[in-house]
Amino acid sequence: MKKTLLFVILTLTTQVFAAKSNIEREDKSLMVTASPLLFEYSTLAISAEIGKFLSPNEILSLQLTALREGAGTTTYGDEDSESDESDEIWEEAGKGFALNINYKKFFGQTFYIKPSVYYKSQNIVKSTSSIGGVLVDKEAGYVHDLGIGFKVGNQWQWSKFTLGCDWIGYNKKIALLDISGNLDEDVYQDSLSLLNLYLGMSF
Repeated sequence: MKKTLLFVILTLTTQVFAAKSNIEREDKSLMVTASPLLFEYSTLAISAEIGKFLSPNEILSLQLTALREGAGTTTYGDEDSESDESDEIWEEAGKGFALNINYKKFFGQTFYIKPSVYYKSQNIVKSTSSIGGVLVDKEAGYVHDLGIGFKVGNQWQWSKFTLGCDWIGYNKKIALLDISGNLDEDVYQDSLSLLNLYLGMSF
């Protein structure tokens, strides 16, 4: 009985907040949000986004993402050689930026889908061989590509304050614009994004 009552209370509370979010979006025209930590393009990142409400249930936005680290991949062993040059190469792995144009469409109260197109410039480092467990060969360079993405999430609105999360998403490369260093063209694979929390203001 207690579990049933708790479930009913939680359900009603969620519906109340959701309904409020839907109503609060009706008079909004601009949205500004930031994400202090997210996992995007196989790396940790931070991002800022500005959007225009096309309607209470549609937002067109521009998002800039600073890619921090994590896109270096190892095939064998856990360490590269101990040279300063190798250390510098691995420190740069994953860094770069991405620019997205997003279209967010709400269904119901807070749930949305968010298709997007992106341009990305990212430093990729990939270890390819080892001797005695020590990595001795690598591919390294910058990848510049265009792609498309798709995410699903929820966004809540309280007066001017907004809070949301892209629960899961998928990014797919559609065109390789340029590649530097000794990277192969197939070095960068499609990627998932997970639990990207953001907050901001809507006006």
